[in-house]
Amino acid sequence: EKKVPVEALKHLVQQLKKEYDFILIDSAAGVGTPFLIAAYACDRAILITNPNPCSVRDSEQTALLLERFGVKQMKLVIN
Repeated sequence: EKKVPVEALKHLVQQLKKEYDFILIDSAAGVGTPFLIAAYACDRAILITNPNPCSVRDSEQTALLLERFGVKQMKLVIN
């Protein structure tokens, strides 16, 4: 399995921004490697969770991590 280097994904997103208004990157749940790679490459985020109080708290922790990556615009969707 080949993996895309993190810097390559960020560069790809920067190039795509020239042509598209929005670029959606879907990340796996949790704060593992897929999340960290997506967080590094994004400048906005939509967090999707369920109404379970534990899940909402996890979303808050995810938002704090995204802030550390410089993501300032975030929305929360409770599904």
